[in-house]
Amino acid sequence: MPEPPPPTVIRTLEFRPSVNGFAFPNALSGPDVTVTVPLAGRLSIGDASNGVCGGMVFAACDYFEAAQAIPAGSVPPASGSPLYTVITSRLIDSFNIPAGIAQYLVWMAAPDRSTGLLWWRRRGIGEMTVADHLPTIRAALDAGHPCPLGLVTVSGIDPRNLGANHVVLAYGYRLDDSGELTLRVYDPNSPGRDDIELSMNISTPAAGVSIRHNLGIARPVRGFFAVTYSARVPATV
Repeated sequence: MPEPPPPTVIRTLEFRPSVNGFAFPNALSGPDVTVTVPLAGRLSIGDASNGVCGGMVFAACDYFEAAQAIPAGSVPPASGSPLYTVITSRLIDSFNIPAGIAQYLVWMAAPDRSTGLLWWRRRGIGEMTVADHLPTIRAALDAGHPCPLGLVTVSGIDPRNLGANHVVLAYGYRLDDSGELTLRVYDPNSPGRDDIELSMNISTPAAGVSIRHNLGIARPVRGFFAVTYSARVPATV
């Protein structure tokens, strides 16, 4: 007799964006945030008002892992304030320079679908997402830890487009026997919302994946990976 299909798997942490996420939007005012990219030199990610999603995600994860309440307030912190410094510092950490920058560029350049046969094969971003990073993401969540995700929203190798990608924090998932996967995420662009999700079918990743989302971004999500994260004891602000 054939093996029965695996049951639906559900993991949801105690994290709630309306409680454990920042209540203010992803729009800090202040000077340009810059990074040094190998072979490309010093690049501006843009004015902090254009978004510091990686910093907000890392900081929110820090507070959750330390079992500390996140700083309250619905107004973005002023430039130079202690919380502003924390978030912008963690933004730089979220890029994991230089390896993290290179990873974004490799994924931006990847095709949507895998191509080639036998001795030559180029993997698509859907297969990279499902085969290389979904196990890591599930393992983190199964162990009780939120997982920052780097969302790739652009194609090509122009490093000036790095800032068009996005970072969210996965805190739960549902996977059924048809391969339908839903990730529950904290999106810094959607403060206070507990209903933000990424959904996709992972049955045939080499043929590409169509990722559905209700994030606070206009671009489609082509694929995503687990961002390298190390917890930091939150600063008192």
